[in-house]
Amino acid sequence: EYVATSKVVPGSITGKTMTVNSSNVDITKSSTPANATFVKGAEVNALGVSFNTTIADSLKLNKLTARIYADSTAGGATFANGGYGDTAANTIVESASLYDGDTLVKGPVGLTLVGTIGTSGGYYKAEFSNLAYNMTAGSSKKLTVQLKLRNSFTGTKYVAVDVKPSEDVEMENTAGNLLT
Repeated sequence: EYVATSKVVPGSITGKTMTVNSSNVDITKSSTPANATFVKGAEVNALGVSFNTTIADSLKLNKLTARIYADSTAGGATFANGGYGDTAANTIVESASLYDGDTLVKGPVGLTLVGTIGTSGGYYKAEFSNLAYNMTAGSSKKLTVQLKLRNSFTGTKYVAVDVKPSEDVEMENTAGNLLT
C-alpha cells in the first residue's frame, strides 16, 4: 500500500553532513642503489618501497614479496628474455632482508623459484610474511629490500628487484579487512 508524502513525519530531514573515508594506501618504488657496482659477498640496498596511508585508518602490512631477476647480459640495462633475465637469481643472491631505515623488519629469507627462468612469470621470490608491521593513518613509511650477494658466482652479473603492489603486498585495516 502507498503512503502519501504528506502523511510522513517529519516532512524534511536535517542534520550534519558526514564524510566517509575508506582505508587506502599508495605503494610506490622509491629508490634504487646509489652505486650500481658491488663486490661479491656485499649487502646491497636493492629496492625502496614507499607506503603512504590515507587518514581514514591505520594499516598493518602482513606480507611483502620481492621479485628478484638476474642476467648475465653485458650492460645490464635491458635484461634478456623480455626483461625476465637469463640467470637463476639464487646463484647470485644468497638471501634478502627487509629494513625500515637501519632497523631489521624481517629476514634474512631465502629465495624460492616461481615459474621458469627466462620466461614470462619466471623469477625468484623473497617472501617476507607474518610481518605485523603497523602504519598509522596519514603516515608515510619507506621499507628497503636488502640483498646478500653470494661469493661464489663468476664474471659480471646483474640483479633487479621488483614489487607488484596488486600481487605482492598484503595489508589490512584495524577491522582486519584485507585491502584490495
